[in-house]
Amino acid sequence: MTTSLTKILTYKCFECGAFATAEISAFKLNPTGGMLFCSSCGSKTIEIRQIKDNYIFSTVCHDCAESVGVKIPIKDFWRQDELAIKCCECSSVLIKSSNKAPRTKIDTMIFPNYQNQDVTDRTITKLQELVSTKRFSCGCGNNNPNVEINYNNIKLSCPKCGASHSFYTRNLNDLRSTSRFKEIVLEKPTTTTTDDKNSKVINLF
Repeated sequence: MTTSLTKILTYKCFECGAFATAEISAFKLNPTGGMLFCSSCGSKTIEIRQIKDNYIFSTVCHDCAESVGVKIPIKDFWRQDELAIKCCECSSVLIKSSNKAPRTKIDTMIFPNYQNQDVTDRTITKLQELVSTKRFSCGCGNNNPNVEINYNNIKLSCPKCGASHSFYTRNLNDLRSTSRFKEIVLEKPTTTTTDDKNSKVINLF
């Protein structure tokens, strides 16, 4: 078996959802620790440390949002042509290691429609919860919104009066903003929500 001393890592940024690739070499990897940063937003994405005969890959899972550290034997990492490093909490693939770069851009191959698939899915779940539990309404009296899922936002609009609001789905900060909503009230031309912490009506615009 031939051991490749150069690997291509493909990984997803937890903060902005972008995919990136990085080339690492056995000769250049610092045993005391190395960092991989997201090329889109600049966030620290992966930390690689060497402890005895193992590499420890530390990152945040883009599916379950847990901070995880995955231990991989050094000899297995360099000997295997392809290796999927998975989250120890939910088994999602965090990093793909291979001897060759992906033939196509992984972000366009897997997620062609949305800037951040994970945040989009979780935002949809939150909005569905609010609508299904009757915590959505419009000032005109309509309680059944139209939903439009776009590249980096989800738009709720009233088919009766035209009031609308877009919930952005670009990154984790957008998800946090949506997750704190206790109630959504569409009003033309503004939208108000009830903050979960203090139950005060706040203006989104």
